[in-house]
Amino acid sequence: MILLVAVVLDPRYKLKFLKYCYGTLYPNEQVVEMIRKVREALDHLYMEYESFSNNYMYLWFSETRSLSSVHEEAEDSLFGNVRAKRAVVGFQRFLEEEANTTNKSEIDIYLDEGCEKQNGDFDILGWWKNNVSKYKTLSMMARDVRPFQLSLVA
Repeated sequence: MILLVAVVLDPRYKLKFLKYCYGTLYPNEQVVEMIRKVREALDHLYMEYESFSNNYMYLWFSETRSLSSVHEEAEDSLFGNVRAKRAVVGFQRFLEEEANTTNKSEIDIYLDEGCEKQNGDFDILGWWKNNVSKYKTLSMMARDVRPFQLSLVA
């Protein structure tokens, strides 16, 4: 099951890839049941990670400068005065509160977005690192579930 979760945590595939693959092998009723089981496993794992997220350090992503620190530096250069900074912080809180009122989890938001385009130089861990501010808990899951690219050995 963990390999299926790993596939779902690949932004190029998500659940759509599993639906496609299962759909070529099984009748629709079985596909729905199999996808439901994978989603339940994903939700269960997510809840486990979310329970630790307040105390869990993002060590994997702290080794290099995060996008948020680059963004803050840009804001400092653009918004020199305190009033403008307060407005930006207030707006950020407003956006977070508004996002919370939709009652969608990170998983729902992640799965609702389209899949990333296929290309040969796609860096999945880099993608999660760049999206850690959007998917805090899912990025921790991806870091642990997808520590390396699986490859076939001849």
